[in-house]
Amino acid sequence: LLSALVIGIACSFIRIPALERFFLYGKTWIERIVSRVLIPFLPLYILGFLLKLRAEGMFSCLIEQYGAAFLMIIGLQVLYLAWFYFAASGFSMQRAWKAIQIALPSYITAFSTMSSAAAIPVSIKSAEQNTGNRELASVAMPIMANVHLLGDSIVTPVLAMVTMMVFQGIFPSFVQYISFVFYFCMTMFAVSGVPGGGILVMIPILKSQLGFTSEMVNVVMTIYFLLDGFGTGANVMGDGALVMIVNKC
Repeated sequence: LLSALVIGIACSFIRIPALERFFLYGKTWIERIVSRVLIPFLPLYILGFLLKLRAEGMFSCLIEQYGAAFLMIIGLQVLYLAWFYFAASGFSMQRAWKAIQIALPSYITAFSTMSSAAAIPVSIKSAEQNTGNRELASVAMPIMANVHLLGDSIVTPVLAMVTMMVFQGIFPSFVQYISFVFYFCMTMFAVSGVPGGGILVMIPILKSQLGFTSEMVNVVMTIYFLLDGFGTGANVMGDGALVMIVNKC
């Protein structure tokens, strides 16, 4: 990933058409494999894992252990979005509430479809209303739908810490957590344009940085997909606040 970022930045200044075509061709095929082979089978995998938990009598335990985590994750997303819109509206409660009401249809669309891409037409319209800048909304919202992953940035770290506490009885040390956050932020660049790929690319990071076992990864994947609608909705709502800030700059 570090090499990819360096090469990508370099190619922004030094144009090599043949190299660009090669990378774009590779990107297209990787996205096809992930989107058409891995992602479609994930729901079946999650179903099998849930049936396994039920057969072993662990399903109710999982609900008890992660019930509070569900509420905490959704609560953090709501608080963060409220603050984001409050700041984007010039710290005016009235303007922030009005902007949230305008952006709410994009959240509902993203939540119901679990796809930021599917919500783009609605999110563009909401952003246009909140900014009064049609050109910016049309350009920025499709871009941010891929790279501004607010929901994943709340869901995955919280799930990781809760899972460590449930299985190992400890939280990561400060140094260990900072290392995890660094690799997490770097890895999020790899899911640009890959629907549902956020948790897939995180598996090696969870294992190498936090010492996750296969069972711990399975649990995180299951909870992640149960929360995917909320995370996708937070992504899109966050895009709406960010484009308001960009419009003022």
